[in-house]
Amino acid sequence: MMKMLLSLLLVSALAAQQPITFPKDGGVLDVREFGAKANDEADDTVAIQKALDAFPNGNRIVYLPEGTWVVTDMLRWPKGEGGNGEKRTILQGAGMALTKIVVPPSTPSFGEKPKAVLWTGVKPAQRFRNAVRDLTIEIGAGNPQAIGMQFNASNQGTIRNVTLRAAKDSGLIGLDLAHRDMNGPLLVRNCEVVGFERGISTARAVNGQTFEQITLRGQTRCGFTNEGQAISVRGLLSENATPAIQTYGLFCLVEAQLRGLAGA
Repeated sequence: MMKMLLSLLLVSALAAQQPITFPKDGGVLDVREFGAKANDEADDTVAIQKALDAFPNGNRIVYLPEGTWVVTDMLRWPKGEGGNGEKRTILQGAGMALTKIVVPPSTPSFGEKPKAVLWTGVKPAQRFRNAVRDLTIEIGAGNPQAIGMQFNASNQGTIRNVTLRAAKDSGLIGLDLAHRDMNGPLLVRNCEVVGFERGISTARAVNGQTFEQITLRGQTRCGFTNEGQAISVRGLLSENATPAIQTYGLFCLVEAQLRGLAGA
């Protein structure tokens, strides 16, 4: 049985190293078709935003292939005509460790007031089928007001296989689900947050959020803060010198490892 388990883990690890790709006729929007170029240190913000804006509310996948993509301002879900948007949009990477959205050190847009690198909409609870999958967001030093992601989804929405990482003394919140009311139901699965003042932030009583396989490391204020939301977490690993969880609301936690580090 142990040998079989190890074999399955090895197969899974090898599979995870293979980039996620799509057929050319699959209807997927490749950001390179909008002028973005990986690994060249040039600013890709405008090109990626063009890809996001191409089909508002269009049930389309916007694909970031393997590589490093430089962003210097917020990427926003498109509103569409009459404001009927900010939904049915999926940002898809090639793999959690293969596709990286990088904010350079001391980027002016993220130094003056709180701003998200990735923002997916506001209430009401009609942000159906929003998703961010298989990528990493890295925030360089000197960006104290940067938020990794302000995510909003309703009923069918997910963050899956995502790392949010901030350099030391940089970043306010890794994953901000408290920025608007009526956020959820949604699923966050296999998400790692490294650095930031707070790792994950949730709030308000509507509509319930579910988490599975969450890792929080190196937060300077708190790993997970909840103010009134109904939260369910299965499989939480917190390695912090600050509190793992602060909650003022229903918080169901199973299969957790909360490790306090020196300096608490």
